[in-house]
Amino acid sequence: MPKEYEKYKAEWALVLKEINQGLEDMHKDAQIVAQTTGVISEGAKEIGARVHVLKDGGMQGTDISAFMGDKDVKVMMQGQTDMLLTLEKELKRVGVLHSGPWVKSKARFWALRKELDAEITARKKLVSTKLGVGNKSLPDMVKLLAEIDKVKNAQFTTWDAFVPEDIAQHRKEMNFKIKDEIAKAKEVRLSEYQSMMQEQGLNVRVMRGNLNRAKTLYQSILAEVVKGETAVKDKKAPELLAAQKTAAKLNQDLIKIVDPYEKAPGDEWLRTRIAESKDKATIDTGIKNFVEMKNRANTAVGKIAKAKV
Repeated sequence: MPKEYEKYKAEWALVLKEINQGLEDMHKDAQIVAQTTGVISEGAKEIGARVHVLKDGGMQGTDISAFMGDKDVKVMMQGQTDMLLTLEKELKRVGVLHSGPWVKSKARFWALRKELDAEITARKKLVSTKLGVGNKSLPDMVKLLAEIDKVKNAQFTTWDAFVPEDIAQHRKEMNFKIKDEIAKAKEVRLSEYQSMMQEQGLNVRVMRGNLNRAKTLYQSILAEVVKGETAVKDKKAPELLAAQKTAAKLNQDLIKIVDPYEKAPGDEWLRTRIAESKDKATIDTGIKNFVEMKNRANTAVGKIAKAKV
């Protein structure tokens, strides 16, 4: 066949290869985007389910920031962030192709088609003349142009219309889904205990005041225990009974102060509030001191509780 036709045929083979590679990259992108956004969507539902549990425990809020003190929510949100990073990496990959190699390939396609169409038009003008060597390839050129147009109207159009997705839009959609899932989770009223601890118990100034009261009671308990032990030694029943009653009463007063603090770490909502507090270290130390004081007082009172003269 004439060299001119062979040139167009060879160029078309290269262009078609680039189109097919572009379609393959485009389909790979679509698959990754679909899979990743699916995982993100399910992740938002899991976060919503966890928030529901937290609201059942008394936590409140309409934004994810209100629940980030919970370790499970924090891990789930990190998972969402990781998925977005995976998605962003893919969108950048296809974005580079779209703005670089694909632009050149599309220009190459249109240049080939334009040149081939012009060549065919020029040769058709000679159709009334005796076919010479130059016109023998005309039917093959027409056939090649038809093949190019068939691809143009199908694969090429799909590829040419493709626009990479925007990571900012995906991030916006993820945040919307999470917010929507949080809104679905019912709000639960704080218990009387939670409200009290939120307003007073976790207030460092109030805690220090209660800790001083607890220390005073603890010292008084130890003093009564000493009186009771002395009464046992001196065989003075009235004094022993008085010490037992007083020590028991003081111990109950101590328990009333300590109990709300001792229970706090076991309450999910309060545990989260403590974790989020700027005074976390002070609160943790205070709770530890309360509990140790209560346990030592119980042990001391136990020494005389069943003593007899």
